[in-house]
Amino acid sequence: MYAEFRDTAGDIIPKSASITLDTTPPVIAGVLNGEKYKVNVTPIFVDASPTTAILNGSPFANGTTITQDGHYTLTVTDAAGNTNTFQFTIDKTPFAGTIQINQGSGYTNDTNVTLNLTVTELNGARMAFSNDGITWSSLEPFLATMQWALSSGEGNRTVYVKFLDDEDNVTIQTANVVLDQTKPSGTFQINNGAAFTNSRTVELDTIYSDNLSPVEMSISFDNLIWTNW
Repeated sequence: MYAEFRDTAGDIIPKSASITLDTTPPVIAGVLNGEKYKVNVTPIFVDASPTTAILNGSPFANGTTITQDGHYTLTVTDAAGNTNTFQFTIDKTPFAGTIQINQGSGYTNDTNVTLNLTVTELNGARMAFSNDGITWSSLEPFLATMQWALSSGEGNRTVYVKFLDDEDNVTIQTANVVLDQTKPSGTFQINNGAAFTNSRTVELDTIYSDNLSPVEMSISFDNLIWTNW
């Protein structure tokens, strides 16, 4: 713009001043608004005028690589006051989970079991189950415990769990348990089967076995109070 200034004596002095009209917000590259990343990101911003940037409330230098997991808000402002704000997430932690059957017990006599479950990230976590790794139950929100029915028939049984996070990343884990519904068999005698004794100290002859699981024993003198297994 131009201006002339004159005093009352008629002296005139011309002057000029300039300003740049900038209504365009800064361009942010290297990251997309609303995106989730499993790698480091390096935001770069470009503008015709000098810019300043704030990342999660702290000054941020153009071209700095962000390496930490987290949710980020990046606001870039140019010299004219135009702003551009991007929000994005970095999550490089692998999604994982675990499964146990009946708190890790190796044996059960019931096809109905309790599954104990964990995941590394709860947000948006879902799960589905299978007894063969082929046919799966419907996806449902994550729960730390789940009731499940094993496939019928004695022997080793495997339960599969498929965990998905909020980005549909999948991890499949398994747990095993021996289903044993057959009672132990064998013999139990006192003093090799004798009918009488004159001593309170006797010898117990026990021969019991099971084809699928170890056999334990508990003793009682009155069929009411029993020793520990």
